[in-house]
This record gives sequence, C-alpha cells and structure tokens, in this order.
Amino acid sequence: MLLQECKWIRLNGQLIKEGDWSYLDTAVGLCNKYGLKIIMVIDIDRSVSLEYITLMCETYARRYNGEEGRGYVDYFQVWNEVDIDLLQAKYGGSSPGGELETHYYTVPADGAADLPEYLEYFEAAEKGIHSKDSNSKFMINFSARHCGMISYFLRNGLKIDMVGNDLDLCDGMCGSSSGSPWLAGCRIHSLGASSSSGWGSRASRTGGTRAGCARR
Repeated sequence: MLLQECKWIRLNGQLIKEGDWSYLDTAVGLCNKYGLKIIMVIDIDRSVSLEYITLMCETYARRYNGEEGRGYVDYFQVWNEVDIDLLQAKYGGSSPGGELETHYYTVPADGAADLPEYLEYFEAAEKGIHSKDSNSKFMINFSARHCGMISYFLRNGLKIDMVGNDLDLCDGMCGSSSGSPWLAGCRIHSLGASSSSGWGSRASRTGGTRAGCARR
C-alpha cells in the first residue's frame, strides 16, 4: 500500500444550484478540520459587468474569511487557463509558444480576446477577493509555457499573490533560458487541469459575437 500525504486541495467553487452553498460549506469545513489548505476555483461568466465580477468575488471571500463560521479558504483561483484563449494561434496563423507577450493580442483584433481586456477582468476579480478578506490570496493559473500572459499582467500592475502552472512538472521553466526569468522567484504549484467556462471576448459585454471557451 502506498500512502501519500496531501496538504492541498483544489475545489470547484461552482454552486450546485443557485443560492445553495451547503456543498461548499461542508467541503471547506472538512478541509479545515483535517488541515488541508484550499485553492477554490471561481468561474464567472464574463458577459456580465466588471462590477458584477467584483461582487461575486467579494461574496466568496466574505463567506470563507474565517469570520463567518463557514470556514476559511487560503487561495482563490479566478478562472482557469485563460492563456489558451488569448494565444494568437487560436484565431489562425502560426502557433506561438506563449513565452512572450507578443504571442498574444495586446490590442483588440476582430473581436478576439486580448490582454488589456483580460487585465480588466482580473483587476475586477482581485479587487473583490482582497476587499473582503485581506488574508486570502488571489491566484491565476496558466498552462504549459504561456508565461508571457502573466508577465504582461504583472508589468501592468495586477496584484497576483500566487501563480499556478497546470503541469505535472515545472517543465524546466523556473529560472531557465527557455522560460521567463521572473518565474525563478515565483511560487509555482502543479495543480492539474480543470475545465473552465464563461471565457469570451470584449464583444460579449457589448452584444457582439462571443468567443468560444477553451476546454481540454
């Protein structure tokens, strides 16, 4: 028999049905009881307003701030692997590796998702997480070597407490010439992939065509 100690768990923060928090309350309580640190993934349809994104993140952070009697969540990961939707290759052309900012759209391009647009979404989410619980951490994850997206967000002032890399291994990125140098100082955890929804383009908030969601 092989026993492996588990110290972290990643929970899907979606409600089974609207207004029913019983499942999450129970899961968080059990994790706290047995000493497991929690990464809770919040997935919000971004066809809504930035204000609504902030409000939803506030709701989660307030509920699980350890002061409401419903337990404590250590990290809130907002959305999952958004870099896939942002890569230029998704909309045609050659397939960039994702290490550089130039591998992504940095200006609007025919309704495709772009970095400035997603920066707004993450800023709204971070505002919600940190406004109600300064002890919880705001987390973004990405897949493979797509660190150009994270570099752009950091360079433009987004406050990221933790970066999660959806890989089984660090894949040689940390401090190597094949990756971005800033990764050497980052705390990277292998979290495993999870599906996401609600990823669209700026057009989705203005009545235009919505870009599809990347799934694995």
